[in-house]
Amino acid sequence: MKKVLNLAIIFALTTLFVACSDNENEPTTGNLTVNLSGLEELGADFVYEGWLIVNGSPVSTGTFTSVNFPQSYTVDLADLQDATKFVLSIEPAVDSDPAPAATKILAGDFSGNSASVNSDNIVVDASEI
Repeated sequence: MKKVLNLAIIFALTTLFVACSDNENEPTTGNLTVNLSGLEELGADFVYEGWLIVNGSPVSTGTFTSVNFPQSYTVDLADLQDATKFVLSIEPAVDSDPAPAATKILAGDFSGNSASVNSDNIVVDASEI
């Protein structure tokens, strides 16, 4: 079940096996499908970055600039299965810091294979934007 929340933003996760280990019966990666609406282009200096929260730690799902959805990202299957939350941040386009920036704009807990994200309870420091 998907919910439309603040800013008409929807996030969906699907687990599709796309790569295999040496043993072809054991997948090691899965697809994370992100389907959002209401995001605006950030310009040349910033990118969006998705994060899975796995055992309390952020794991990047990759960056993107296009606001055309859905988009899919290949991620480690164990991280995908163990993720409890998805967070979307705004990051500098050139960013040497592997940690999430303070500018988090969406978050949501996983329920099964999907998560509905919203901006509830997120504090955004937009002073650099």
